[in-house]
Amino acid sequence: MHSQWRLLIGLHLIMILIYNSIMIVCVCKNINSKKILEELGAGLTLEEIKRQFGMGSQCGNCLETAKKLVEKTKGEPIKNIAFG
Repeated sequence: MHSQWRLLIGLHLIMILIYNSIMIVCVCKNINSKKILEELGAGLTLEEIKRQFGMGSQCGNCLETAKKLVEKTKGEPIKNIAFG
């Protein structure tokens, strides 16, 4: 089940990056991939985005997808992010 979840996350990221589509990343706070990318472009870190918008403060299912989105966009892994 866990590997299927990771595959689904990967497929969504491919759709975002290749087709320039917008995906809801955090359902609880209604935060989409476009918003995350805009905030990253404005110089915010994922940790700052989490704090500013409350992303991950409820169910937390969005955090892995958000982290992968940033890694794929920036081309480098994110380290020392407190999840949850």
